[in-house]
Formats: sequence, C-alpha cells, structure tokens
Amino acid sequence: MRTAIIFCWVFVITSWTLRAEAHWQYTRWGMTKGEVIAASNGTAHLAENPSIYDSGLVALLDGTYKSGDFSFTVKFLFDRNKKLARVMLELEEMVKCTSLQRTMSDIYGPPKTTTEPGGITKWRWWDEKNGNFVLLSDSPKVWCNIHYNPYVQPNQDGGL
Repeated sequence: MRTAIIFCWVFVITSWTLRAEAHWQYTRWGMTKGEVIAASNGTAHLAENPSIYDSGLVALLDGTYKSGDFSFTVKFLFDRNKKLARVMLELEEMVKCTSLQRTMSDIYGPPKTTTEPGGITKWRWWDEKNGNFVLLSDSPKVWCNIHYNPYVQPNQDGGL
C-alpha cells in the first residue's frame, strides 16, 4: 500500500513537472499577464482592445517577435482564470506564408494533418518534445497565423 502511494506521488510530481516545461519561447503555459510581460523583456504589453477568440480565450497582451526573415505580431491569449493558454503569431508579410510553412515543416517535420475548408489551409503538428500543439492557418491574402497551444495527451488533465 505504501509503495502504491509513493508511486502515485512520483507520478503526479513527474507529470506536473513535464507539463510545466511546455512553452513557447520565453513563456510557460499558465503564466499570468505580469509574468509574461516580465519574461518578454519589454516586447509584450497590455492589449489596447482585447479580442475574444474561440473557447472564450481573450488576447490580453500584444507583442512582437522576429525569427529569421519572419516578423510577427504576437497575441497572448488567456483563459477565464487569466492564465496563458495560447500564443498566436500573425505573420506581418503574408507573401511569406509559403516560406513559413516550409520552415515549420523543417522544424517539426511534415504536418500530420492538412485540411482545406473554404479555401483556408491548416497545417498541424504535435510537438511532443516541447509539449505544444502547433497550428499554421493560412487564408490567402487575409491572414497567415501560427497558434501555439499546450499539447494535452489522453489521460492528462483536459484529455480524453
């Protein structure tokens, strides 16, 4: 019995530690607004007009990010508990979206799923190493966005 209890505690602590490591760049899932701003070294700031997205997520912070030839406007989306739940990068030069998709495939491998509903193309990657679900969404000449979300596996909190 005692061995079973110790095993359960080790499992809980290990699972929590692994989930805490999932992140995008300088952020960690579950951070507060203040923690994201502090970690960003001044690149994240309060959003002037917070937008509400799917699942009730709210973009409370905006920022900027540059990687190689790609420049992005960043939206930090928070859940109802005001904890970081998604990071969305909006590509500033949409003509570079095809190049961005190739770069993402170089980083994460071929997308595991591609769909094209209504002219919108979506590429999906499950980055198990870093604990992220990554989505690149492209609506030609309208938007080209990357969404970083916590990767929830079955049998984890929030999973099946």
